[in-house]
Amino acid sequence: MHRSGIICALALCLLAATASAADAVLDGLMAWRDHDYVTARQYWQQASDAGDVQAKFLLSELYLQGQGGPRDLDRAMTLLRESAEGGYAVACYNLGNRYLKGDGLPEDASQAARWWRRAAVQGLVHAQYNLGSLYYQGLGVPQDRQQALWWYRQAAAQGSNRALQTLAQLGEPASADDAGATGAPDGTGGTPSPAETQSLTAGPAAPAGATRQPVPASIPSRTSSDSPPAKTDASVPAALQALALGPDWLRRQPAGYFTVQVFASDDAAAVVRFLKQVRFERQVAVYPFNKAGQIWYGVVYGRFAGRDEARRAITTLPAAVQKAHPWVRGFSEVSAIMAATKG
Repeated sequence: MHRSGIICALALCLLAATASAADAVLDGLMAWRDHDYVTARQYWQQASDAGDVQAKFLLSELYLQGQGGPRDLDRAMTLLRESAEGGYAVACYNLGNRYLKGDGLPEDASQAARWWRRAAVQGLVHAQYNLGSLYYQGLGVPQDRQQALWWYRQAAAQGSNRALQTLAQLGEPASADDAGATGAPDGTGGTPSPAETQSLTAGPAAPAGATRQPVPASIPSRTSSDSPPAKTDASVPAALQALALGPDWLRRQPAGYFTVQVFASDDAAAVVRFLKQVRFERQVAVYPFNKAGQIWYGVVYGRFAGRDEARRAITTLPAAVQKAHPWVRGFSEVSAIMAATKG
């Protein structure tokens, strides 16, 4: 076969393998949703063997919880590391958490900073905030106020109220423009791309003081994705947390502000496909709600000060999304729906 033909054949094989791995991830998610952890483990093992970094992360969670087979902490940590080394943002974040706490790995704040940075530059808002906290305290990295402020502002730009509160307590403007900043002090460039984000439960809002603490008070002690929730839980699956903000972010939004409902389904895999297929210009968030005794997942887009602004934003959405007739909802309404949802 001609050399160019061989290259084309190899490329087609690679594409086929990639598509097969993605299908296995979704099939595993559907099985996991139905509490069939044995089947989920089989599908995710298949995708993991094909090199899918998301599957490695999901499979690590099953090994960690002993779902679908024996609990194996060493195997869970190996898969988590492989996923993180492959660049999967949620895995980078969780690996950083484990290093900070010495949970399953040696306690090492410098390693926590390393892995949080890899998640932060992909736009993971809590990694950005936590990395800022490390720089503010000089924990695992040289103490550097400017680095801390820069990362706090990246988190604030994505709607993190904790970052806004911290900047206000430090007497610093929330906007990089107001501060006269042009990029990261360490030369990493401007604002990170708004890629994968997740909603995690955080601790107290107050930033650490000037004195060094063993663990920053602002850093959560446990990620919400440490244990994949069941379908009937009033929570959001880890696979969705990797693609969108979540209930915690939604609850923090001003009651008088609005968002746009763009999608809803009781099938988490369908929501994953939707979020992967559509490129949004603003943040999106997923929230659980109860419909006819089933947990559904709603997807909302953006944060707007008024209904008219939200309606105008609908006209800028991709045509495929507009065909589904998205509509305006108040954040207070969304919060009430979540509060009424029972697991």
